[in-house]
Amino acid sequence: MKVHFQGLDLPLKHRFTIAHQSREVQETLIVTLEENGLIGLGEATSNPFYGITLESMGTYLEAFRPIIEGGNWDSPEQLWALGRATFQSNRFAQCALDLAAWDLFTKKKGEKLYEYLGLNPKHIPTTNFTIGIDTIEKMCAKLREVNWPIYKIKLGTDQDLEIVRELRKHTKSIFRVDANCAWTVDQAISYSEELASLGVEFIEQPLAKDNLEGNERGVSLLQTSLNCRRELHPRRRCGYLQGPISWGQHQASKDRRNHPRTAHDPRSQGIGHENDGRLHDRVFSRHKRHRPHCSLT
Repeated sequence: MKVHFQGLDLPLKHRFTIAHQSREVQETLIVTLEENGLIGLGEATSNPFYGITLESMGTYLEAFRPIIEGGNWDSPEQLWALGRATFQSNRFAQCALDLAAWDLFTKKKGEKLYEYLGLNPKHIPTTNFTIGIDTIEKMCAKLREVNWPIYKIKLGTDQDLEIVRELRKHTKSIFRVDANCAWTVDQAISYSEELASLGVEFIEQPLAKDNLEGNERGVSLLQTSLNCRRELHPRRRCGYLQGPISWGQHQASKDRRNHPRTAHDPRSQGIGHENDGRLHDRVFSRHKRHRPHCSLT
């Protein structure tokens, strides 16, 4: 067994802008596992918000190389368990390794991953197609490029409502919006009713991740004003709303990303999906077989 990893700069079709960053190239780490002529591939992206760089991922993988190449594991589940302590502070690197392990594992068995997991590719959930922040005209043009049933619209500007109003003129598809921590509680509350009327079913990360008081206040106000039902995360003081419009809180999604038994399922990967795995992700707990883990950006 040999492990290799390299960083690539993948150019984006459009400049991708969110509330706190903008990029034209996505730095991506590719991990390769090689054994007896078979190759398994995995990947993970850098992420400034979480302090993840290509260099840091490479450092963690290099530290874990003796375990990977030592051959004292027979399945991706075992490899994940062996790496839990090493990768505790860098699940992105573990994600890339885990994907490569599952790719190699199923190739050795002569099966595709979905076949091994007993899944039907025709029955996967529909994912978001993300529209990054730009001028309203360019955001509308991006939307028209791809006809998709669910769009996630990046917000966090001084024209947020105008953006959604204009985009709504061009499609009847479901909208979800993501402010990437750029709003205040008052903004989130004042925007909510109109966003709901514009077909927005979900508000993601409206407030800063450490604004616990603001999140609690916002959930309470939305619950009252929009007649929503609150669902609490079982282990943390956080929750989300289920009703005319949902408010996804950062901490709950962070818990799901870091908890190996509730990691994002590969069935929800798809064209146009931003792969961020926050509260709109699907968790499939009923399938008896263990599924690939991945850490999400």
